[in-house]
Amino acid sequence: MTSLQEVNRQAVLAKVRSERATAEYKDAREHAENALAKAYTEEGVEKLAVVLPGVGKVAAVTVKQGPVSVDVDEAALLATVETHQPDEVEEIVDQQALADPEVLAWLREQRPDLVTRRVRPVWRAALLKEAEKNGGRILVKKTGEEVTVATVTRSDPTGAFVITFEADGRYLVEEASASPEVDADELARLREADAKLAALEAGGVDNWGGYDHAMSLLYEDGAA
Repeated sequence: MTSLQEVNRQAVLAKVRSERATAEYKDAREHAENALAKAYTEEGVEKLAVVLPGVGKVAAVTVKQGPVSVDVDEAALLATVETHQPDEVEEIVDQQALADPEVLAWLREQRPDLVTRRVRPVWRAALLKEAEKNGGRILVKKTGEEVTVATVTRSDPTGAFVITFEADGRYLVEEASASPEVDADELARLREADAKLAALEAGGVDNWGGYDHAMSLLYEDGAA
């Protein structure tokens, strides 16, 4: 039976690993966002495949579009909808007033300053979505006229991105992470040694009298 001390030790170790991984991911993501923002601005890069050597494509990184702000001309929006879609306009009472119909009728007659009109929220959302796509303009279908009701400002992407894994991408990444990595300097040294050996053999070193003896010593050392 696992001791209470061991259970708690595992919990503490898991917490430390989790915090370390969270910090590493935060740093890696910030670094990637900066690089992607620059790549988007300078080269128009929007999507990039992530490939692991000897494994293949494991994921794709897609740059999120920059934030869009819509500054609505409320008067123009309300006037347009009141003229062409009056059913989509509603009267509302100041939040300090009651919403009872009789009170609303009384307010409309006696205190019109407390009653305002607005485009119904659902219809407003649809029109603002249209305005965002069309540079702040909405189309009046009855007349074919385009009316400007907002100012749309599009910002450059910040480099924020979304990672989309291939079907087995997560598994492949974990497998690659579990495999021992070869230091870059060590890899370069091994490649240089391999090239040197190939050159020596091409030059006939394997015909040297001591070659067989050297090979026997090599394999004896390896077997030991």
